[in-house]
Amino acid sequence: MGPEMLLESIQAGLMASGLWLATGSVPGCPVPPVPNVSVYAVTAATKIDDSLPMNVLETFELDTDTAKSATNMSHAKTGGVMRGTIGIEYSIEMDWQPAETGGLSCLHFSEVNIILTLEPTIFIARDFARGGCVYNAVRDHEMEHVAIDRTAIEAYAAQIGRAFDFVFEVDGNRQSPPIADNEVTVMRSRMQQAVINQTEQILRDMYADRMARQNALDSPQTYAELMRQCPDAVAEMAR
Repeated sequence: MGPEMLLESIQAGLMASGLWLATGSVPGCPVPPVPNVSVYAVTAATKIDDSLPMNVLETFELDTDTAKSATNMSHAKTGGVMRGTIGIEYSIEMDWQPAETGGLSCLHFSEVNIILTLEPTIFIARDFARGGCVYNAVRDHEMEHVAIDRTAIEAYAAQIGRAFDFVFEVDGNRQSPPIADNEVTVMRSRMQQAVINQTEQILRDMYADRMARQNALDSPQTYAELMRQCPDAVAEMAR
């Protein structure tokens, strides 16, 4: 999803919630401050697990359609798997101002923090001698999968941050209409959930883009190159 489509998605979602106006201010409410929006991407150090045999790796459910890091056996085997756990954390702070109509309040966003996290683990079949050609080739290939995920969360974090910054420039997109005190809790929840829903809608596009890129990396041509790198793969199955 490009920046323009991303922006349109956020705007459409916020307006569809019925909480915000398309443009301008909210009648009866003073202009609220612009909320501080921060969207981060954090990638943990890559873990390597080479304790499992190849037949166990074969049972792993994969994000992509093809087996990963095939060896040059007579048929494809799964010599390595990358599991990149992508998570998301939210901190959405709200504040309020007295409405122009007595006894009512106008709720608004004061701070929006969104953190995309990636915790990658590379599994290398214990069948391969540690430090051998196949072991290293599998590790390097799976690190390319990690790089794809890291690039995806960094790119989408930046786009989400820019889009929300732009949307919140309009004060009608960052506050509620005048509400009574007994409506504050429900309204706060609705406004926070609207941001979460729109972010997760955008991330569905990220997951689709990520999967396409991961599948492209696991091409027959890539596997053929891995096989050419390690002509003595069978001999390396020493562990």
